[in-house]
Amino acid sequence: MVIYADIYVAINFIADFILLYITGHFMKYEKKLWRISLSSLIASILALFAEIYIKDIMSVVLTVLIPVLMLFVSFGKKRQIEFIESFIILYGASFVAGGIFAAIYEKGISVSKPLLFVIFFAVFVFCFIYFDIFSLKKDCETVDITITTRSGENKLKLLCDSGCMAKEPISGLPVILLSPKVYDSIYSPDERKNSDFIVKNKMRLVPIKTAVGTAIIEAFIPDAIICSHKDKTTKLCAAVGRGNENSFAGTDGIFPTTLL
Repeated sequence: MVIYADIYVAINFIADFILLYITGHFMKYEKKLWRISLSSLIASILALFAEIYIKDIMSVVLTVLIPVLMLFVSFGKKRQIEFIESFIILYGASFVAGGIFAAIYEKGISVSKPLLFVIFFAVFVFCFIYFDIFSLKKDCETVDITITTRSGENKLKLLCDSGCMAKEPISGLPVILLSPKVYDSIYSPDERKNSDFIVKNKMRLVPIKTAVGTAIIEAFIPDAIICSHKDKTTKLCAAVGRGNENSFAGTDGIFPTTLL
């Protein structure tokens, strides 16, 4: 079998780049272009090496190890359960992409080598522009908010995320997600067990979509939320929920960009 190394690496690089971006988006990771690009390049070169030199059982081992390396290079060290979720998403997206490639191949669609590189270049440029405009600016942008409750004021720094789409089911308000530690510092777990406390502080249960399905989180509607962003102060109407992550890229939680 003849393998064109340049085409093989180019195809794998673009595919890996897109798949890693999808994984990072679903897991709400801080996504850095250079890390995902480096990971995609390493993975595509290793895949070529495995295709040429490695056969049988070792190829199966590499099939498992390469995605592990890709995730580590792209997003750094994560908790075990979080890493497993990322691995499942990456593999799931890979299977879908593989099915699309297979469908195209079975149809007998062919393109010339120069046109193929033009397509790859266009896809990469599109991903780069989309990443830069719609992702990096959102992921790296933070806002300062002050949440006022019966127990006092809480000044927090939150990470903007366009993928935070949770809504409080009764009022339809967007939900700001805080880390469990920060949320529990506002209202302790013992306080939240009291029925009178639940009514007075407008406690809610909010369904959210996660990487592995649907979950229910605790939330409340505070007395006031003041947002400071780009030298502008705004009063917001939103619910505040207890997220499942302990850290959101070093911030206290996630802020829906729909509120900006």
